[in-house]
Amino acid sequence: MEATIPRPEPQDAIPAYASHVLVPVANPATAIDLLHLAGALIDAETGKIYAVSVVENAEQQAKSFDEINRIVEGIRAEGYNIEHKTVVSVSVSRGILDAAREIGADLIVLGIQQNRRGEVALGVVAENVIETAPCDVLIYRTGRTAQFKRLVIPVGRPEQARIAAGVGVRLGQFYDIKIEAMRVQAGSTAQFEGLALIEEMLADVRNGSHIKRTVIAATNAADAIISRTDEDDLIVVGFSERSELERMMFGDVTRSVLQQATGPVIVVSRSAEQPSRTARWRRRAIGWLRPEITRTEQDDIVRQSDRDSRLDIDYIALIGASSTIATLGLMLNSAAVIIGAMLVAPLMSPLIALSTGLTVGRVRIAWRALGTVVFGVLLSLLVAFVTGTLFPILPTPEMTARGMPTLLDAGVAVASGAIGAYATARKDIPAALAGVAIAAALMPPLCTVGLGLALGNTSLAFGAMLLFLTNILCIVVAGMMVFIYLGMTFRRYDDVPITLQVISVILLLIAAVPVGTELYILTKEVNAERGVRDRIVEQLPDTAELVGIEFDRTNITRVSRVVATVRTSLDFEVEQVERIAAQIYDRFHDDVEFELVLMPVFRIPSRISEAPDAPPALDDPPEVPPDDD
Repeated sequence: MEATIPRPEPQDAIPAYASHVLVPVANPATAIDLLHLAGALIDAETGKIYAVSVVENAEQQAKSFDEINRIVEGIRAEGYNIEHKTVVSVSVSRGILDAAREIGADLIVLGIQQNRRGEVALGVVAENVIETAPCDVLIYRTGRTAQFKRLVIPVGRPEQARIAAGVGVRLGQFYDIKIEAMRVQAGSTAQFEGLALIEEMLADVRNGSHIKRTVIAATNAADAIISRTDEDDLIVVGFSERSELERMMFGDVTRSVLQQATGPVIVVSRSAEQPSRTARWRRRAIGWLRPEITRTEQDDIVRQSDRDSRLDIDYIALIGASSTIATLGLMLNSAAVIIGAMLVAPLMSPLIALSTGLTVGRVRIAWRALGTVVFGVLLSLLVAFVTGTLFPILPTPEMTARGMPTLLDAGVAVASGAIGAYATARKDIPAALAGVAIAAALMPPLCTVGLGLALGNTSLAFGAMLLFLTNILCIVVAGMMVFIYLGMTFRRYDDVPITLQVISVILLLIAAVPVGTELYILTKEVNAERGVRDRIVEQLPDTAELVGIEFDRTNITRVSRVVATVRTSLDFEVEQVERIAAQIYDRFHDDVEFELVLMPVFRIPSRISEAPDAPPALDDPPEVPPDDD
């Protein structure tokens, strides 16, 4: 059953599809057709085409730019608003995705070709872009000719057919060719049911009344469509499920049409149906803020994590060197030496591998990475303990600073873990920079633990260990959150049971509870100490100055003695000392011991400023009494 509808009049407005279209132009042989196709889909007044060349180095950039730019200039001469951009990236798919986010693309147009045997393969680049793109993706498989006489829209699932119809109407009116909606169904199904599906598809399509409706009775939809199309017929197929795109290369019917159709084929992948202007801007913003990584990049991260989780001689050597440098820097109270230890510490690799293993459910990688981290921790503790035993010293300010952690230190660890995971996923960012940040949160407190044990200062060792464990947990959790944000999930790996992922996260949260509780209590104690310092300063007279205050503890959360050192030029009265002590008792407890150390200051005036005035000079010398002799 067929119904022929009159052609649209020229005054009918062509519906706009996209305002920013990105076209990768790696192959000059297909670049012209792709750019013309993009020109047919953009908004005539505000639309713009971005011809993007993705290269890996500057030498390729110069060669590619000169070759493609001539084609772009020819398209511009035809009246299109077009810009040629060259993107340097570690991979073609990553360059395309980053460029799409940068320009806020509404549509990406990719080209594929049949090989000599007539087979069609999307390729890694196309698969990654389709799966991860922040916008619609149009795949154009070239045919034997670029001249179209008819446009055919297969009608299957309504949402997919509406996607194809939106693009098909735009192209059909732009190229001034006939448009036909073709529904293939079983012979036992009434024809009016097929027509009803076509009408449902075209209900929201602008100028859809001009499309010819055709219902075909057949058992194989792909064969029926192919048998009724020629090499000058353009077939437009819509698709909306990108998970199925990844699994089955668009689906059975679409795959068959791509492989066997003699004419050109367009497949449109859309994640949001009939987007409004507001929805487009929202999708652009989300796509720009969330640079989702491709399937190939995810696989690369997992393979890299598998390598980084293994214990080798390089890791052992770097741990030994960095822990030695960090220990000596703490003993010398030298921030510069401690920074040097951060530059060589290799703790980032196994920790990010641990985050990756937990994120994707690779239990073997996670356990191997955890073992590597534990070995590095024990080796660092041994180096610091032996060094502290051989050269015992009093705790330096650099050491005591690691013995009193607060929630602010946890914030440093969260930021370090987040940038570590982000640098691992985004190859354009040097991972060494993130490694320094992670080492800063781990190696100094770890060596402080060993030094505290060697010096017999358990309070210092416990505080530093609390800081180290907190940083470890924060780094791992932050890394997992970043990987999930970038699109990595355990669903990517069908052979991993979901229960393993759940159990891993639960165990991590259980371990974080006591550490977080202790850190919260310790933060309150630090704030209390800061309050005591402020109150003591308020009670001091103008002639006195607080030099320092020390807090001795029976354990990390209980203060047993407070020693305040004050520099003053006048003696303190008993009432003043009692007022200061009262402030301490209010903040802690009544059995705390308080000592006030007074450093007397004697102010001696300058001899010059206090010298008496010299006698006035005499005009005549004094008379000398005569000698009696």
